[in-house]
Amino acid sequence: RFNKDKICTLIPILGIENILWHNCLQPSSELAICILLYQLSACGTHLKHEIKIFSYSQTYISLVFNDILVHICTHFWNLLSFDIKIMECANAVKKVVGTRGIWGWIDGMMHPFCYSSEDQAAYYSGCKKAHSFQFQLIMTPDRIMSSLHRLYTGPGGDWMMWSDSELETIL
Repeated sequence: RFNKDKICTLIPILGIENILWHNCLQPSSELAICILLYQLSACGTHLKHEIKIFSYSQTYISLVFNDILVHICTHFWNLLSFDIKIMECANAVKKVVGTRGIWGWIDGMMHPFCYSSEDQAAYYSGCKKAHSFQFQLIMTPDRIMSSLHRLYTGPGGDWMMWSDSELETIL
């Protein structure tokens, strides 16, 4: 959970003031970071619920989220890789399950958004019938995303992200 002080601390660290917003958007830094945090939380699954929270349209919320996410992935990609606690996590899983060598769970995460006027086909997932970004992430037992591989467009699947990430070689 983030309080107001932590949110204000994140703004300069993430460089929110330096984002080049598309479509003439000019959200406040606080609003932008709150939209990002809400969308990345377990609550942020349906844009229609966010209208009540943020008092902006689905399109506006989606565009702000997309711009801030692209900014973070572009500028901080090197920090979004593995945590150094892999052995601790493997030991924790072994204690509970009794199986060695498991330290996290890999999955693809699809984040739908309202379609944009640019390059719609690249982001459309025929399977889920939505325009979306996808991420490949590894979740560790302490519920932390220890790896977040780059953004993918909608049509790609889990296997495509796994092949592209070259995680097998890295691990």
